[in-house]
Amino acid sequence: MHLFVIASVMLIAGCTKADLRIAPPTSSLLDQPLNRVPLGAYWLEIFPDTQAHPSFFLFKKGERTIYQEATDPDEDISVVFVPAPVNTNEVVPSVDDIGKVDQGDTALVNLTGNGACDVVIERYKGNDTSEYSIFKLGDGVEKLANISNGFAHLRVDPADRAGVNHIRATDSHPNWGARSVTCDVILKWDGRDFVLDRVAMRKSAPTKETLQLLAQVIKEEFVRLPEDSGEVINAAPPELAEEILTLFYCGQNVRAHQFYNSCWPKGRSGKQAYWSLIMQEAKRSKYLSALAVSRQIY
Repeated sequence: MHLFVIASVMLIAGCTKADLRIAPPTSSLLDQPLNRVPLGAYWLEIFPDTQAHPSFFLFKKGERTIYQEATDPDEDISVVFVPAPVNTNEVVPSVDDIGKVDQGDTALVNLTGNGACDVVIERYKGNDTSEYSIFKLGDGVEKLANISNGFAHLRVDPADRAGVNHIRATDSHPNWGARSVTCDVILKWDGRDFVLDRVAMRKSAPTKETLQLLAQVIKEEFVRLPEDSGEVINAAPPELAEEILTLFYCGQNVRAHQFYNSCWPKGRSGKQAYWSLIMQEAKRSKYLSALAVSRQIY
């Protein structure tokens, strides 16, 4: 589905930001939605581009339009569903295709822990990247955040014992070129935005055995790389940068330094320069920039 652009976001009466209110389009212009998704007391309706109107989606309560937002020309809009797990130990990947949703799956999740229902909308771009808009459904409809997720699909895990769902996203570092560096992150709501869940990340840190296997793979990749590779970015396998950043996300700063030293071949040049490059990427990260990471190798 290719969609045309409306520059602004339109909020209809009943939305929390009343200063942007406009009159809803007439039913003769709306035609029929491409998709209509039930969300408790609300409906999400997704409209394609037509001669009568550009593309958009809206939330309705009964016959009343509460929130309406334009979509870009290269976006496909769908809802992220949380499948019901087969058992409490099994985590099932989320479904981003409405046509594949089974009974028991739900689009209503609790991401903020405040008891309100939330819904995650995927905006799949023409360049194969995805962005996600997260809305809170209460007395009105409020957009909480937009999350860019690179070439990967965001996942919403089934609720934990506290009844809160977790977001599993990715943090991409495209400066590594074709062999891009991408790290998995677990996000939580801090009252203003979705940020790194440090407790959950620490629990997901790679084991000693996993790091030993990764170190062996990286050492083998080093053998295939010419030592004089020109640009600093090519001085080491990108898997090394990816794992160092992952360890930082998991709060494993000391292990990150130890792993780096164990992987870098003795006597090979470029060690400090490549480490500095990784630190530059850490500063660019939305999720890592606030964390304390060392600029020097132990």
